[in-house]
Amino acid sequence: MFGFMLDETESADAKGAHPCQTCHLRLAPKAPRVVSEGRTYHRDCYEASYRKANGRRPTLVAAPAGTGDRLTFRPAA
Repeated sequence: MFGFMLDETESADAKGAHPCQTCHLRLAPKAPRVVSEGRTYHRDCYEASYRKANGRRPTLVAAPAGTGDRLTFRPAA
């Protein structure tokens, strides 16, 4: 299968993966993501929806190191 399509396929090792709240595709394990109010988004999806709603890009900060994923962001307070 093509590498870019692997995120959309169902596999046994990805049972714990959460879908993006905007596009509803499964998040890749190493893809940048935004966690906001308990919901998970692709970084690009979150930035696009925020910009559409507010007319500017969101300010994102890295999530605490305790999450274990260096590519997780949260909106700045």
